[in-house]
Amino acid sequence: MRIYSSQKMKEGDITIGAQVARLYGREMMKEGDVMIGTQLARVTESKHPGFPVGGYYVAQAGWTTHFISDGKELHALPSCWPESLPNHWHLEP
Repeated sequence: MRIYSSQKMKEGDITIGAQVARLYGREMMKEGDVMIGTQLARVTESKHPGFPVGGYYVAQAGWTTHFISDGKELHALPSCWPESLPNHWHLEP
């Protein structure tokens, strides 16, 4: 697992922390790549008005603890997601 590095956030960036990851096959990777996968992540820090701290998003971030994003490839969990269902079920195919 790649551990978050302390990159500097720019205006419009958000920091996302992994909650759960769904990993894919290694045959598409080369040595040194971050493990490929989708993760359910939560915003831990935000300098972007469209992504409040605490929001949950699905991201193609691989196997990382945290990452910095501009938000362009994040997909919000539906607002109608039932509280009785675990958030990670959103990653199921």
